[in-house]
Amino acid sequence: ESIIASTLEKISLHEPDIMGVLYPRSSINRRGLAVDMTGIVDAHYSGHLMIPVLNKTVSQIIRIYTGERICQLVFQKLSQHLHLQC
Repeated sequence: ESIIASTLEKISLHEPDIMGVLYPRSSINRRGLAVDMTGIVDAHYSGHLMIPVLNKTVSQIIRIYTGERICQLVFQKLSQHLHLQC
């Protein structure tokens, strides 16, 4: 089973050279939940974060409570802009 969780906090990255990366907390992984690692927060993003959560257990119901910490947001400074042509 999978769900999409939303953060209680609203994120606003106003600086053009700051981005964020979401990482799951190890305690969530130990309970059998997986937080999708595609959690990139682009520079200039503003809003609540949507977090895909997957229950990897076979038959266990795992409850996530309002306000429970399931991931952490790490901010990174961008040093240069690359223009790639595909």
